[in-house]
Amino acid sequence: DKLAIIANNLDILTNKLDNPFSSIDFELTKTNSMFMKINNEEINDVTLEEEKLVGISKDDFFKMYREQYGFDDEEIELIWKVKVRIYKKYSNVEEAEYQFCLLMGRIGYNVIAGGGYDQIKKELESSVWDNTTGNLGYLDPRDYMINELGLTREEANKLYYRIRLQHVANEIQISSDFSLDSNESRVLENYLVSEIDPDTGYVYENKKIQDILLDIDKNKQNSKYYYLWMNCQELINNVRGRTNNKSDFTHQMITTATIQNKDDKLKVNILWDNVSISIPDYTNDGTWDDESGWFGDIFGISLYDTVLIPPSMSFSDYKSDLDAYNILFLQHQLSINGNRVSYDEASRIYYNDISSGEINRASYFMENNPSVFSDIFDQSYKNYFESKYGNAPQDYPPTFFPSPEATKEYNDTIEEQRRLYKEKRAEFDILSEEEKLNYLPQEAKNFYLSLKNNNNDYKEY
Repeated sequence: DKLAIIANNLDILTNKLDNPFSSIDFELTKTNSMFMKINNEEINDVTLEEEKLVGISKDDFFKMYREQYGFDDEEIELIWKVKVRIYKKYSNVEEAEYQFCLLMGRIGYNVIAGGGYDQIKKELESSVWDNTTGNLGYLDPRDYMINELGLTREEANKLYYRIRLQHVANEIQISSDFSLDSNESRVLENYLVSEIDPDTGYVYENKKIQDILLDIDKNKQNSKYYYLWMNCQELINNVRGRTNNKSDFTHQMITTATIQNKDDKLKVNILWDNVSISIPDYTNDGTWDDESGWFGDIFGISLYDTVLIPPSMSFSDYKSDLDAYNILFLQHQLSINGNRVSYDEASRIYYNDISSGEINRASYFMENNPSVFSDIFDQSYKNYFESKYGNAPQDYPPTFFPSPEATKEYNDTIEEQRRLYKEKRAEFDILSEEEKLNYLPQEAKNFYLSLKNNNNDYKEY
C-alpha cells in the first residue's frame, strides 16, 4: 500500500510536467522523503490515510497554515481534525471542500440573535450569509462541530474562539482600565468561556464567570483572579504577533464557500415584523458572490436603506479576497486534464508560486475577473448620479403593492429613473479616471489602484 501511494505520487508528478504552475522540485523532494520514511519506518498509517482523504500531506498543511494565517500547531491540529472528519462525512470531495470552507467561514460570520433594531439588522445580515454561502443547519457552528463531527465541547469552543481571534486580534482594543461595561470585560468573558472551562461555566474554585468579572472589576490588580485577565491579554498579544500581515482565514473561507455554493442565489429572504420579504437579484449577474468578498469590502453591503456592513478593506482583507478567487481558478486550471487536484494542494502550489514570483496576486485576479474595473466604475457612476440627480433606480422592487394604482405609480417612477440613469451615463464616461475615482469610497479607490499597479499586497493611496 505504501509503495502504491508512492507510485500514485509519481503519476501525479508526470501529469503535472506540462503544467506551468507545477512545483516539480517540490514533488520530487516529497516523493524521495516518502522513500526515506519507509526505510526508517516513520510512516503513520492513520496519517497516510488522512492525507490521501484530504489531498495534501499533513506537513504541507501545517506549514501552509502557519505561514499564511499565523495559526499555531495546536490550532492547526484542531483544524486538521475538523477537515478530516468532514471529508469522512461527505463522500463527494467537492461537497467536502465546500462544507469545510462553509464551516470555517461561518465561524467568523456567525450572527447570534440580539434584540430591537439591532436584531432586525442581524436577521438581515444572517439571511444574506445563509443565501450566499449556505446554511450549516445549526445557528451556532460549535453545535455543528459537536453533533456532526464528534468534537468535544472544549475542542469546539477553543477552535471557534481561536479562529474568531485570528479574525479580529489586530482590531481588539485593550486598555489597563478593566470595567464591566468596557470592551475588556467582553474580551475576557469570551476568553474564559472558550479557553478555561467551557462545559460548566466555572473556572476557579467553583466561581462563576460573571462573579470573576465582578471581582476583577472591583479589586483590579488585587483580585486573585487578575492573573486570568493577564493570561487573556498574553494570548491576544501572541495571536497578534503571529497573525500580523497574514491573510484573514475565516474571511477567505466565507468568500470561497460563496463561490463554491451551487445553490440558487437569486434572492435573499428576510423576516421583517414577521412578514417574509424576498429581495431578488434581478440582474442575475452573481453580484451576491462578489458582495461576500471584494465588492462588499470596498462598497459595503446594504439592503434598501439599511446599511448592514460599511466599507472596510485592510491588508488581510485584500489578500483573503483575491486568494479566495485565485486558488479556485488555479485549482480549475490544474484539474483541466482530468486529474483532479484538491483544493488544499492547489492552495499549496498557489502560495509557493506567489512566493517565487511565478504568480502575481493582483494580475492573476484581474486575468480571471476581467470585469472587475468596469464593476467598480459602475458603482462610481451610481454615486456620481446620486450626488447630482437623486436616488438611482432600485435593483429590487417591493414584494407587494397596496393597490393597482400604487403599482402603476411605482412602475412609472422607476421607468423615469431608469431613463434618466441611462441618459446621464454619457456625461460620467467622459470624466478622467481621477475624477471618476473621486466618487468612490477610499477603500474602493485603494483597491482599484492596488490592482492596477499589480500589488501583491494592499496599499493605501
